[in-house]
Amino acid sequence: MSTISKLFPELDRHALRHLLRNNQRVESGDPVFADPLECLLEIGVITTREHTYVRCAYPDDYDYQERHDLACEGVVEIDPAEDEYYCPVSGDPIGDIERKTRFVEYEITLSPDGIERYLDQALGCLEAVDAVEKVGPAAFQVQVKERPLLSVVVADYAGVRRRSAGLFFAEPTLYVIASPINDPLKTVLDELQYMQMAEILSSSASVVQERLRVAAIPIPGRTSLLETEARFDAMIVRYGKRAWQFFEQQFVPALMLHATQNPALVQGYLETLKRLSGTIFGEYYVPIGGAGLPDLRMIDKFELMNRVFGGKATGDAKCYPSSTLSYHDVVTVNYQLDADPTGAETALIFVSGDDVASTAWNAVMQLKQQHGAWKVIILTKYLLLELISALEATHLLEM
Repeated sequence: MSTISKLFPELDRHALRHLLRNNQRVESGDPVFADPLECLLEIGVITTREHTYVRCAYPDDYDYQERHDLACEGVVEIDPAEDEYYCPVSGDPIGDIERKTRFVEYEITLSPDGIERYLDQALGCLEAVDAVEKVGPAAFQVQVKERPLLSVVVADYAGVRRRSAGLFFAEPTLYVIASPINDPLKTVLDELQYMQMAEILSSSASVVQERLRVAAIPIPGRTSLLETEARFDAMIVRYGKRAWQFFEQQFVPALMLHATQNPALVQGYLETLKRLSGTIFGEYYVPIGGAGLPDLRMIDKFELMNRVFGGKATGDAKCYPSSTLSYHDVVTVNYQLDADPTGAETALIFVSGDDVASTAWNAVMQLKQQHGAWKVIILTKYLLLELISALEATHLLEM
């Protein structure tokens, strides 16, 4: 089998949409799913866990006529650590389980690393693609012949910058939707701006190639993320050692004043986030840490920004373009909020970089849990750039 045929196997799309779901189970030997399942395992986009079970009432079993309910649909999974088994539906004991007919199911788990490796290979082997570069978790920059750079982003696993940039900035982006449960709403993405994994694996290489060419066109009417970021960085550099004073005392107040003076733009931004809410494009994950327990927590952008613009807030700016916002920073800001004489309900931490310690995120999440609402909000560099673009405030970058 050629590399192209292996990477673009043109499998049945219906079967793929069934299989590409975490915790989905399929029965061993099912003729509809056997070949697609084997192919997905071979290219590494899923892993499986085997489950062996018996049926409470199965006509071919020795004890079938002894069951109280011959139509019982209960199944009992075999566990080597168990000595006694009972049907979870009827409650009847299962006798000599070794004599009963055994069935095997495979439980599916999507592999983010496997999906990344697959896309890296699949995109790189296309004739129309000159180069593929991984630029972050679940994100690639793809150079399509005679086209601008195209971001290819697995929306299910990407960070906030890669997941959101294609919605708020001009850079062309093709979103890959790994699991059908994350199907984007038609009101969220243009149909030419995304492909499902099921669509890629059921299409020919030429079809996927054409979708890349169509997607690799800048979005009119939007600002460029790279250009906006470059201007932001240049602004910080202009002030040298005074950058922290400028950022805290001039730029951030000017941005918030601009928001106050342009309520229609703020409302439009919030309405966009509300439309995205409930989809993978309306949320992002941050790492939390503490007590040796790293984890991820989800932030709903609409809920967050609604609090930024809808509550009584005080601000604190940290000009950290190349260092980390720490746990101590969050604790200090929270202390200042509690002592604030104006009765502010929320403290906003504006950061000129994207590096935030997991312990800082943990402190923010704990405060939210304790108070039932956002008490301290961290606005990282990307979120600031998104605000600057959405609120049409790029002129402030010339301060």
